[in-house]
Amino acid sequence: MRKSIPKTMVVLGYRILIEKSSPKEIEEETGKRHDAFWLSLLEGMSQFAGRIMIDKSISRFKQWRALWHEVEHAITDISDWDLDKRQMEEEIEGLCLDCGKNRAKEAKGEV
Repeated sequence: MRKSIPKTMVVLGYRILIEKSSPKEIEEETGKRHDAFWLSLLEGMSQFAGRIMIDKSISRFKQWRALWHEVEHAITDISDWDLDKRQMEEEIEGLCLDCGKNRAKEAKGEV
């Protein structure tokens, strides 16, 4: 017997909420019939990076298969978002260093 689907998991250091949902709930969220669905919450203020909704009416084998498929989407989204976030932080840090150098030059009367 397969283990039951976890309620949360950690992907690339970020927590993901996993919900077993009715087919109707998934269809309301996506507009289509799916076995599962990944919703990124990375831009919001949630304690989770996202949530995966899994159709509770399908077999446990299909639930696991759908879960891993959606985890692949989560990995892609989290990797892209995390890379963008780090690049932005580096750009801001560079701007701050430039501002500091300009202020030092102004203080010395070099500008």
